[in-house]
Amino acid sequence: MKTMTVTVTVIVNTLLISTNICEPDCDIGAEIDTLINAKMNP
Repeated sequence: MKTMTVTVTVIVNTLLISTNICEPDCDIGAEIDTLINAKMNP
């Protein structure tokens, strides 16, 4: 269950960051995938 909590926290934080720094033409989904993969596979 801890892994799920960490994953959800990473997703929420990523969404908050992406909405602040992402240009209109960037791929938020790809950015989220990259950040999640980095957190889940250190």
